[in-house]
Amino acid sequence: MTVRSEILQTIRGLVASRADQTFSMIEVLDAMHRRGTQYADQTIRTHIGSVMCINAPSNHAVAYPDIERVERGRYRLVGIPPTVGSGPTPRSVVIEPSPAGLVSSSLDRDDDETTAQTPGSLINPTQLVSVLAVLSSQPLTSRVAGIEATLEGLTADDVRSVLDGGVLSAETAAAALAVRESLGRISDLIHASVICATLPRILEPGERITVRPSLASGNDPSRRYDLETDRRIAEFKVAVWQTGSNVMRKRTVFADLVALAMDPRPLRKQLFVVGVLPGRFLNGSRSPAQSLLERSQQSLRERFAEAYGTQAISVADFRMGPACDVEIVDLLRLLPELRSDLTP
Repeated sequence: MTVRSEILQTIRGLVASRADQTFSMIEVLDAMHRRGTQYADQTIRTHIGSVMCINAPSNHAVAYPDIERVERGRYRLVGIPPTVGSGPTPRSVVIEPSPAGLVSSSLDRDDDETTAQTPGSLINPTQLVSVLAVLSSQPLTSRVAGIEATLEGLTADDVRSVLDGGVLSAETAAAALAVRESLGRISDLIHASVICATLPRILEPGERITVRPSLASGNDPSRRYDLETDRRIAEFKVAVWQTGSNVMRKRTVFADLVALAMDPRPLRKQLFVVGVLPGRFLNGSRSPAQSLLERSQQSLRERFAEAYGTQAISVADFRMGPACDVEIVDLLRLLPELRSDLTP
């Protein structure tokens, strides 16, 4: 999924229940972090404040009329982005980074992904089979490398004869685009499925879900937690941590820990994570808590400062002190059947 499509999807989730339909940049960043986005904050900020903003200064060869700034720090969607094939073709190509380190061109698609899929966006089995056949018959890296080596030094006529009838064709591109369109919300599907698989294993007899759960993307103001019952509040972080920095994942998991810890109600508080790395970070990090929250929602930062002051406190000290009653639960223990899939 391109950064533009992920931003649009996140915004639609945020404003779905808002009368004024407005949002802030930090709300989008926070929601995307909660979903485990792999895009850099600066890339997201540039798209919201410039590339996708209709009333921003013209600093890019190609811009999209997706959102408008309605007041300082507040934005609103202009409307539904154009569907593939409608409207003028951009005069030049905008390259948007993709999470897997690949690149995607704005000429590939217009990323008209909505929060709820329409019948037209349902996956086409024939196209899915076609794409899977290409990906499974030979490792894509090897296939591409082989074609690259074959093309080097060829003339136009030679290229035509070599590529004619090959699997990397316009038909393959069309099928892959259609499949990507249908699977654009795969992260939401994973998040929702993990929560639904977990619920029967954690809810106690007689326990009642009191607030509509937040199964997919970031919570809206009326649903502060992924799960709220008459006995517990809980957040789910389904992102799989890799060996390395995990900077954005650290920020979002700590923000969830803070939100749970500051809830004054005498409810059980649980933070569900994947594997042991998130717990090790929360229990042992000497990083300043304030620095981990600097890109979280302003309301959370203000509540944190009001409750604990501005004196520096480390993540580990906060975990062992104010957040000592928050349980860190490893989803791999609850869902052992997913261990091979959720283990990096």
